[in-house]
Formats: sequence, C-alpha cells, structure tokens
Amino acid sequence: MGAVTEKAIVEGLRRLGVKEGEVLFCHSSLSSFGHVEGGAETVVRALIAAVGDEGTVAMPTFSWSMRAEQAWDAATSPSRVGLVTETFRTWPGTRRTDQPTNSVSARGPQAEFITRPYGNLRAYDELGSFGKMYRLGTRILFLGCGLSPNSTLHACEDWAEMPYLTPAVVYLKQPDGSVQRLTLYKLPGGHRDFYQGRNWMKAKIHQRLADRGLLTTGTIGRAEVVSISTRELMDACMDIFADEPDVLLCDSPECDFCTQAKRLLQHWKLPRWGHLESVVFPE
Repeated sequence: MGAVTEKAIVEGLRRLGVKEGEVLFCHSSLSSFGHVEGGAETVVRALIAAVGDEGTVAMPTFSWSMRAEQAWDAATSPSRVGLVTETFRTWPGTRRTDQPTNSVSARGPQAEFITRPYGNLRAYDELGSFGKMYRLGTRILFLGCGLSPNSTLHACEDWAEMPYLTPAVVYLKQPDGSVQRLTLYKLPGGHRDFYQGRNWMKAKIHQRLADRGLLTTGTIGRAEVVSISTRELMDACMDIFADEPDVLLCDSPECDFCTQAKRLLQHWKLPRWGHLESVVFPE
C-alpha cells in the first residue's frame, strides 16, 4: 500500500458519511494509517477540508496537569493524546478550553462556542465543551484508535452522577508565573472496561452500541475508522445505565477500582436525563 494522501483521507471520510458543515470531534492514531504523506499535518488538513468553511473540527488536547512542574498553561501545555491532536492544538485559528486536565481544542465557526469559558473547571460539566458538542449534534470520529479513548463516555458518567468519580489535585500557571494548586471533582480516575486497546470491541459498552446499530465503520489506509453521533452515544448510555449501571466497569475480581466502584453503585439511581435541551449555556 502506498502513502496515504490528504485526498485519500477526505475520500475515506466521505465514505463514512462526513459532510461539509458538520462538527467533528476526532480521536486519532497517526501510526495506524501506515505512511501518511506529510504526517500529522496532512490528517489535520484533511479533516478541515472534509467539513469545509462552514464546518468545525474539535479534538481532545488533554494535558492532565497534575504535577507542579507541568502546571497548566492553555497556550503552551502540550496535548498528551497523540501527535495529530498536538499538531491541531497549534494550528492557526484553533482555540482551546481553559480546562487543565481534559481540554478540548476546536477550529471553525463553532469553535468559540465549544471552547468558551463557563466558570467551572470540572472536566465534563454539562455546561462545558462536551455538553456543547452534544447540543451541536457532533459526530465523533475514531481514526485508527478504536473506541478505547472514548472520552465522551466519561461525560456520560459525570452527567449520570456516577459515585465512583474521584477528586484530583491539579496545578495551574498564573499570569505572574506562580503556580496555583486546585482540587477538581468528578474526574474519571481508575480503571474502565472500555480501556481495551486494539480489543476495543470486547468492551461491554461497545458491544451494546454495536447491537443498537450506532457504530459506522470504514477504513482509510490501514486504519479502521469508527463514527458515532454524540447524541446517539450519550442517549444510549443513559438508557443502558438504567438497567446496567456498571456497564463501563470491568468484571475482573482482581481489579480493586472496579470492584469498589460496583459497591458504590448499589445505592445509586440514574438522575433525570433531560438531553440538555433545557440547558442555557453562558454567553
């Protein structure tokens, strides 16, 4: 197989159903494509070309700034979730949220809305970027990485008020160069069943989503590409949680985190799920 080109990536995205004007949230593994002519920059250009001038591309640019020497700085803290995301973070016209552990970067007409500060640094707050992407009807793309890095599932946990979410200390760099220590709550620490790497389809939640016909798959170069609607994913998860609240947790008795998390779920009840239709996002 020859080098993967920008044209080949755009054509692959079209086969997957991606249209101009869409909002995409993209997870990626550059190496999975095989040799990409032009590397990560080609992937970014292809995504931008696929949605056109009226579309928006967003990506996770997580930094997990949980050490003082890696204090969060929105302008300089690198993305630690792949070369494509770091290339996109520094792309002209890209904006980034001010969330110090699980930031999202976006470029396009909806970028300002997705990344606008809202007065809360909780990673997956309904008023944050994931709530906004739900409202916009975003398409999530997994480019060669499977669904194991499916961070939108953590937003589902947050909105469902799962009792096993944990607090963590993070560090923020201040304008004067000092470092602020801050505790954030409802972060997705510990283990999950869907952390399966290349065996991602063995995860319970991905089997449930496939059974509902919500996953669209294709290939670009050597990469398997998977697509799902944010709304369909989150609505399905809330429905599944009602009957199977531990679906995101593994079943290994040797996993202390998931075993303890299941105990915490014994008295949990799914809060009313309103699909965010009544939420007013701050201006």
